[in-house]
Amino acid sequence: MNATKNPSACKELNTQLGKEVCTNYAAMITHQPSLCEPISDLNHMRACYESVIEINTDPAICESILSPKLNKSEFAYDFWTSKSYCYSETAANTLNDLTCLKISDLTDRENCQSHVYILLQSGERCATLHLNTSRDSCYYNIVTDNYNMTLCGMISTNTGRDMCYYYIASWQGNNSICPMIQDSQRKADCLKWAGTGKATIIHH
Repeated sequence: MNATKNPSACKELNTQLGKEVCTNYAAMITHQPSLCEPISDLNHMRACYESVIEINTDPAICESILSPKLNKSEFAYDFWTSKSYCYSETAANTLNDLTCLKISDLTDRENCQSHVYILLQSGERCATLHLNTSRDSCYYNIVTDNYNMTLCGMISTNTGRDMCYYYIASWQGNNSICPMIQDSQRKADCLKWAGTGKATIIHH
């Protein structure tokens, strides 16, 4: 029995759990979120939709993500089975920020774009984001991969810049970076511990 070629074959399995696991796999492999809807257990249905979303590369599929059953349940406002999340994952999977423009909410849209720019390691594109939170997060997350101090200086808040410099100093074991930190306590901690392997990394 090959559920990827014939998803209806899942119905022939003996247990309800087996049928639903099979259907989940079939929906994921065939990129058909509509297969998730007949699943009776809402948690399993939600997991099925998530499985499709997480590997999706076709923005058109996101249009059929919203489930009537889930919309009437405790998952009615669940971001992880929403069109916004689907577009965001699709954009990341294809490294195409244009897909993010289909998201109506500004925060969700810029989080989507930020995710793509982080994957592309493009600080230049981070600079095009309008929201300080999205832009700063974009810079910071690129820094955690490539230790580019220039991007730390582009973060909009003193606290954010300090944490960025502290991160690089700690991971590179270079306390000569610590004087760039404005907060006196964090600077002192950086000077004391950077290079010893004992500094505490505080994520932005």
